[in-house]
Amino acid sequence: MGDQYPSVPVRDRVTPLVQLVDWLERAGVEDIWLIDNASTFEPLLDYLRSTPHHVVRSEQNSPIVRRGSPGPAAPRPEPLLSS
Repeated sequence: MGDQYPSVPVRDRVTPLVQLVDWLERAGVEDIWLIDNASTFEPLLDYLRSTPHHVVRSEQNSPIVRRGSPGPAAPRPEPLLSS
């Protein structure tokens, strides 16, 4: 994969994460990053503590904005009225 590596957003769901990580490992991917979005589910937290892969923890559950996406819509400004 060269300099690319998968970064997987995570939030309180352990079974699909384990399945995905197992698949990535079988495909030969070694540099896996798990981005935890303030999970509170104890079985997932146990998995994140025990995984050999990189884990980045966030204290807040915040939306993930992918590169190139416009992100959250900005509020529309009030129209200007002229007299």
